[in-house]
Amino acid sequence: MLDQGVVAVTNFSLTLAVARIGGLNTLGTFSILSVSMLLLLGFSRLFITEPWLVSRVQNDPSGPLLTLIWAAGISSAGLFFFGILFFLPGEWAWLWAAPISGFWIVQDAGRFIAFKAQQPDRALLSDGVILVIVAAGATVSLFLVPAGVALELLLAAWAVAMLAGLFTVMPSLGSNSPRLRGTASWWSAHLRLNSLPMVHDGVAYLVASNFTLYLIAATARAEEVGLIRVVTSLFSPLALIFTGISMWLVPLLTQLGAAASKTMRHRVSLLLALLSLPLLTLATLFGPRLAGAVFDLSTPPTAATLLLAGLSTSIIAIGSPWMAAAKIEGLYRSVAWGRTLAAALAVGAIAFFPAVQSVEGFLAVTLAQSAVVVATAILVVARSEPQLGND
Repeated sequence: MLDQGVVAVTNFSLTLAVARIGGLNTLGTFSILSVSMLLLLGFSRLFITEPWLVSRVQNDPSGPLLTLIWAAGISSAGLFFFGILFFLPGEWAWLWAAPISGFWIVQDAGRFIAFKAQQPDRALLSDGVILVIVAAGATVSLFLVPAGVALELLLAAWAVAMLAGLFTVMPSLGSNSPRLRGTASWWSAHLRLNSLPMVHDGVAYLVASNFTLYLIAATARAEEVGLIRVVTSLFSPLALIFTGISMWLVPLLTQLGAAASKTMRHRVSLLLALLSLPLLTLATLFGPRLAGAVFDLSTPPTAATLLLAGLSTSIIAIGSPWMAAAKIEGLYRSVAWGRTLAAALAVGAIAFFPAVQSVEGFLAVTLAQSAVVVATAILVVARSEPQLGND
């Protein structure tokens, strides 16, 4: 959870620096590029690192695994390089996104390998190095250089930070060398069966969280995409806490019997609901003023906007014990279909209804998606409880 905290602080620092350097328009472009990086990182995790993490393959990474990791990183860098040349011609500062995306995929894989090898300190050190360099770059960009080069210097610092983080975690990648021969057959033999069950839910999640933002970028203004980034950044610490609780619940619930697991789910959900109430109240009352001051916004988000984002975060938190139970009991396919339905409805709403093509519309759709996913998890787990109780 500490490692996640470091990553969250890094992301917040970047968002804050970009907003203060270039305003919401620049932050909107940055948000689209960041989402695109996370999209490619998500596919790398779905097909390579997460299936390997849960497999029984040895902890020392093999040559085929390293080949897949480096191929994913190089491919991501290439896609960003040519994509920026095509979609952002003349805006050369954004070309730094190409090496950043490539380094990020390999560094992230190194973190996964370190976790499997019971070396979380190495992953934490890698993310800590990235945070220190990004923070230094943000400070210099904001206060010590002319405005005309501030953004490029910040992105260059981010690239150096990712490279340094990669070198820090490099020992986790092992002593084997990448090799092309036999890589496809190795993936099919060792990772394919673990990968396919994750792809359905993973792709639905990526569509729900990323493609909908692309639609907003296409139908609304860049400033609105930037404002969405600001609002979600304000709730990132809360989301971090809830994610940590969810990660803690999965191994805990596997050790409990059916009755004890049911009791734990209800108690944790109730506790998270009670915690959400004062946090939502504080965000609604003080969030607009805080966002305006921290991000230097002339038009800060409204209380209603923050309430929508906060409710979405809280609903996912309250439902996290049920989603964890669905994974443990082998019921997650229904949750994946619920997420798929929610993603399809969200894409359709944003694409065809102008009223939804705004910050508030996007956040309302996100709230609806969260509600559908959590309701599905609660329904499938609750329906299975009488059966579990009879076993």
